[in-house]
Amino acid sequence: MNKYDVAIIGAGSAGLVACKVANGLGKKTVLIEKEHIGGDCTWFGCIPSKTLVQAARAAHESRRLDRYGIKTPNPRELDCSAVMDHVRNIRAKDAAEHSPHSIEKEGIDFIEGSPEFLDAHKIKVGDRTITAKKFILCTGSHPFVPPIEGLADVDYLTNETLFEIESLPTSLLILGGGPIGSEMAMALNRLGVQVTLVEKGDCVLSKDDEELTCRLAEIMKDEGVRLLKNAKLTKVEKTESGIRGTVRHANEDIEVDAERVFVSVGRRASLEGLALEKAGVEYDDKGVKVDSRLRTTAGNIFACGDIVPPFQFTHIAEYEAVIAAANASLPFAVKKADYEHIVWTTFTTPEVAHAGMAEQQARDKYGDKVKIYRWDWKDVDRAKTDLNTQGLTKVVCDKRGKILGVHILGHNAAEAMHECQYAKCIGRKFSSIAKIVHAYPSYSDAVRQPAKKAHIEQLRNNPAVKVAQTLASRKVRNRLLLLLAAAVILISLRFAVGDKLSLENIQANADRLVEVANRHYAMSVLVYIGVYIIVAAFSLPGAAVLTIAAGFVYTALPAAIYTNAGATGGAFLAFLFARYIAGNLLQKRFAKKLARFNKELETHGAHYLLTLRFIPIFPFFLINLCAGLTKVKVWTFIWTTSLGIFPGSLIYAFAGQTFGTIESVRDIFSWQVLAMFTLLALLAIVPVLYRKFISPRRESNKTKAANT
Repeated sequence: MNKYDVAIIGAGSAGLVACKVANGLGKKTVLIEKEHIGGDCTWFGCIPSKTLVQAARAAHESRRLDRYGIKTPNPRELDCSAVMDHVRNIRAKDAAEHSPHSIEKEGIDFIEGSPEFLDAHKIKVGDRTITAKKFILCTGSHPFVPPIEGLADVDYLTNETLFEIESLPTSLLILGGGPIGSEMAMALNRLGVQVTLVEKGDCVLSKDDEELTCRLAEIMKDEGVRLLKNAKLTKVEKTESGIRGTVRHANEDIEVDAERVFVSVGRRASLEGLALEKAGVEYDDKGVKVDSRLRTTAGNIFACGDIVPPFQFTHIAEYEAVIAAANASLPFAVKKADYEHIVWTTFTTPEVAHAGMAEQQARDKYGDKVKIYRWDWKDVDRAKTDLNTQGLTKVVCDKRGKILGVHILGHNAAEAMHECQYAKCIGRKFSSIAKIVHAYPSYSDAVRQPAKKAHIEQLRNNPAVKVAQTLASRKVRNRLLLLLAAAVILISLRFAVGDKLSLENIQANADRLVEVANRHYAMSVLVYIGVYIIVAAFSLPGAAVLTIAAGFVYTALPAAIYTNAGATGGAFLAFLFARYIAGNLLQKRFAKKLARFNKELETHGAHYLLTLRFIPIFPFFLINLCAGLTKVKVWTFIWTTSLGIFPGSLIYAFAGQTFGTIESVRDIFSWQVLAMFTLLALLAIVPVLYRKFISPRRESNKTKAANT
């Protein structure tokens, strides 16, 4: 008797993953397979079907090379027998990677044979009895063949027999427009087979988004596939040339003649011969019953892959295999299967990729609180260069912009989908994809462009953006600015700011100000600059007193620097008030009359402003307002203000050293100080006077001398 920790039944995609996980977790593991290692995916599904699809694409493109300006006067003959040999060769190479030797090399025992449960802990394989603490069922699925009259009497094809035929039939009746039927219909049609596809529903691929599948159906028909929708195959009979199917379509019976019939109407779990009843495992026509941890009704037996409904995909089987094997190997079953973010792709040409909810599903659940973002591939530049413009990207989002579903019809749609799938899984908004830099030109534009639409829409609907747009309106902005100015002035009057900033009041609190500054120096400087900006911007009383007091608190030079920063900031605010409230309107209304004045300011504005700043008799606030009404440059205004007021700020700050003895601000400016400011003003205006009067005369004299 052979004893194991974990016994895995079925060596398909799920079984191969499960045995490696269990073995990796240190469990003595055995893998049991009765027929084909690799399962349906390797032998009858993914590998051979996608190889055939690719061969069909190549054949199709070879007939359309003239689209690229390439002339092929002698097109190569299509050898369908060689195509089928190619399919089987690729399949054999993939199967060779999963040999019994490669499995046993990893430390996993392999047994070939048909297992049968004796009880929940024992199975019989041939003449061997295997005992295991835990079992994992991974037996896969097989094609379902419906009970149609005469079907059992003809040599029908399924995906398990199609890839074994030596050459393709000249005509084929395909029953079922699901993933397998749709893929084979397009591929075989491109390889020269006359295909009639019978689908009982409104369109092919009934589980995908209807808008995309309807587009795909039109492409199928354009390429020559005869598509009968809302139809039912009721009878099949043999004929001399092959078979004849009777199809009920549009309330009448249609006879369809073909060489062969291909059945693809779904799959059923392969559970025959396992004697699951003896182990206490419950199942039905849909498959094995499991809980969220993939545990069957027998507590020590788990199941995964196609035998667990509702999804029958290789990637889902592998996902479930990791969970089942971990739960079977760990002391407690802790991992749960989460099917919220399931994806799949049908590899027609173009491909149909699916993740999450289709549009109708989302509307049924969320009503009108659903946003749809579409992007036609006719507007994808890389698709244009490659002549692959048959496509559509469709992303379904909730009202917050979170992704509910992603549906892409297009070339390599399976690859284009995963960026959206990642954003969906981590709960990011669809618009977040637009913030990522993508290579150009690439098919990623099929996702980036609709994401950009979502991002723009999100910005447009953002409350902060709406407020900013409202404020950008000239009328609203001007009114708010005026209200702000009025509010500041009223507040200053209400709380008697002028009295609080009087020389006498500040002198009385001088020692306290010094104490606060010493304890919170940085914060006191920021507060001082902020207060000064408001005082300077709205011409509130007390600016000179503040400067003197700063000289006393911080010493002269630092005080002059802090004052300069606050005064320049306040001047700039006043400048902006004037420019945006009245300056632009004034310039627009009197543009011609002000043209010469504006030109003069553009040339000599800095000199004029410096002259006015150096002479303290010109009101500071008035200069700010007047400058705002002109076209003087903002940067010119800022640096001339900062430079022009610095000497005055320094003098006031130095006066702060005798703060306690000052009786009036006017005492600071003697006639010597005023004379110094006048001299600075003259120095500032000299360049302008030179250029206006002296330079033109010198140029005129030079011209006369040259003419003489």
